[in-house]
Amino acid sequence: MDRSGLLLSEDDKNLLKIGRALFPRDKGSLIRFKVVKALLLGPKTQAKIVDHLGGADRVSRQAVSKACKELKQVGIIEEIELNGKRKEYRLTVPGKRLLGFLYQIQRELRPYMESGNGEG
Repeated sequence: MDRSGLLLSEDDKNLLKIGRALFPRDKGSLIRFKVVKALLLGPKTQAKIVDHLGGADRVSRQAVSKACKELKQVGIIEEIELNGKRKEYRLTVPGKRLLGFLYQIQRELRPYMESGNGEG
């Protein structure tokens, strides 16, 4: 037996990749989540995503580009070509299902989170 004990399967490793894409411990995690939320409203180009995320704390095109690349690598979003040159991004079906599941779990855990002591 391996000294590390538990061995990770390919599914486990893929799950970790998805988790890192959505919830890593860096400042880009908020931008990635905002990109996913923006795409809930329908497909958008990177420029439209930047405009959609505008406001007091403006998001750069580079940050949106990096977020799209990382989310695309794990299959949460996909790229679609329009008229041969313009690209839009949209949530994949598994990406929508994942987000829906996370919101469902969040609603179920809210009483525990609000009480602060693990009791609902």
